[in-house]
Parts: sequence; structure tokens; C-alpha cells
Amino acid sequence: MENPMKMLFDRTEGARVSDDLSVKDLRLVVMENDRVRVSVLVDKGADIVEFVDKRTGTDFLWRTANGIRSPKSEPNFLGATEAFNAYYEGGWQELFPHGSSPLDIHGVTLPRHGEVQALGWKYAIVKDTPEEVSVRFSVRTPVSPFVLERTMTMNASDPWVRFDERATNTGASDFDIMWGHHPAFGEPFLSGDCAIELPKGKPVDGDLSMCKINPKGRKGGHMWFLTGFAQGWYGIFNSKRKVGFGMKFDPKFFPVIWIWQGYSDSNFGRSYACAIEPFTSFAKNHYDIQGRVTVPAGATIATTFHAFAYGGKLAETLKRLG
Repeated sequence: MENPMKMLFDRTEGARVSDDLSVKDLRLVVMENDRVRVSVLVDKGADIVEFVDKRTGTDFLWRTANGIRSPKSEPNFLGATEAFNAYYEGGWQELFPHGSSPLDIHGVTLPRHGEVQALGWKYAIVKDTPEEVSVRFSVRTPVSPFVLERTMTMNASDPWVRFDERATNTGASDFDIMWGHHPAFGEPFLSGDCAIELPKGKPVDGDLSMCKINPKGRKGGHMWFLTGFAQGWYGIFNSKRKVGFGMKFDPKFFPVIWIWQGYSDSNFGRSYACAIEPFTSFAKNHYDIQGRVTVPAGATIATTFHAFAYGGKLAETLKRLG
């Protein structure tokens, strides 16, 4: 029988993209090449709900016990400022213009982990060739004065996705933001066989011994940070499966890596996950080290980074990315 995923696309090799799928009442955009498959939940934060290494059949991302819930048709039982937790399916969220706990700023209240994670985004397939596919996602924040754009690009054969991002302050005054990405890793990829690989830097609220992932059922782990690194990258590698996930980014734009570890001692014992998150800022309790970033009225800030699957040495993929 024909592979049903291949039937989504006009071609079966090289780069391809499809917007013919949905989950519940939420649109899904799927990008794929010969090495990786990535699925984006357009109507719920443009969340990345699948990042699969096709060589090993490994999906790196965590799935919570609640699964995907629709902001369109299912109730928010936790209230506006806690929408993130009411609809959190695991996966990978973009956190903008705020991360961490709800925050009062500039006379408004920003919800937990920002506005864009609970919104429906617009999208356009801007390139669709066997050599390269590219999709632009965009959203306007209803509380803060921003337009956020994310363009995801994949070529025919490399195991990575390039992200080109820009945020424009459309307001008449400066606005302080915190911007980050929140990929959370779970089973079957995440296990006691995993270890985190980090650049040389300064740990805060933790130490490098916490780079070894605890086996499921063993308590421990919390939020800690890395800063002071000259090179922007990280990896998390499963030595038994011989596969890992990594990101490479501008250390001046994202000068902090947040590392959240929940090992079966949170969410009523249902969480076994680890999130490794490039951020522009620390959480509020460490604003004295690196606080929120000011975006002037009318200004645009932009960055580019890559997310990838790798086998063997992380340094080899980082070298290929340049």
C-alpha cells in the first residue's frame, strides 16, 4: 500500500510541502524532505507538533497526556492568562512577546508564555520546488503592538530547517519584549540514554551535571540556565538510538538558554520531559543578569537560526551549517 504521507504531496522525493491535513478543526502544514519531517499547527500558535528524523523514525517532541486541544472549539478551563497550560500539547511553541509567568507591563497584562502561542496564524507557501520549500507564517498580537513573521525553509536532502524571523513594533512607543523558542522533548526519544550538549558558558541555578537526563521515574531536575557563551548552539543526543536534535542560533540575539527538566514529579506525575530554549532574556528573577529587550516604536528586529536532526558528532552538523 502506498505510504499515506507520500500521498499528501505532488512528488515523492526531494523537498515537499502540503497543507491538506488538519487535527480536529486546526489546520496543519507539513514540510518534508528525504531526512526530516516537520508539522506545524497553524491555528494554534503555529506550534511545531512533529519533528521527525526519518532515518531512525524518531519524533523528538513531547506529547502531553491531554494531547492537542483546540482553542477554536474546546473550553479554556484555566482563564485568559493561563491559556498556555489549558491548551499545551507539548511540542514546540514560539514565546512572544513574553515568556515565563503572566506579567503586567506597559499597563497591560501579558499571559503566561506570551500572546502568539494561543493564536491562529496566517500562512503562505512561498516556494514549492523539489530543491526547496518555504512557508511564511505571520500573526498580529492583540494586546501588544507587534507583527511577528516566521519563514521556515527546507531543502531537498539536509536534516535541518532554517527559520528566518522578524518582529515589528507597530506602536507609537517603545515596548520591552522577551522572545524565545520552547521545544520540549519526550518519549520515546527522551530517556536515561540522553545527554545535553552545550557550548562553554556560565550555568545559573544549576550545573553541568544536570546535562545527563534522569531515567523516567527518578525525581529531580528543575529550571536552570546557561549564559555567557560565545557560540550559539545546543544538542540533545540519545546514545542508544544514535540520534539527536540540535539548534544553532545567534548568541547575541539569544544570549540565554533555558533548560526545563520535569522528571515525573510535575503535572501529577505525568510529565517526563525536557525543554531546551534559546531566549533573548532570563526569567524575571534574573533580570539583573539579562532583562527584557527594548524594541523602539516602528522598529523591526530579526534573526535566523536552524533546527536539525543529527547522528554521530554534533560538531559535524554545526560545521556544515557554517
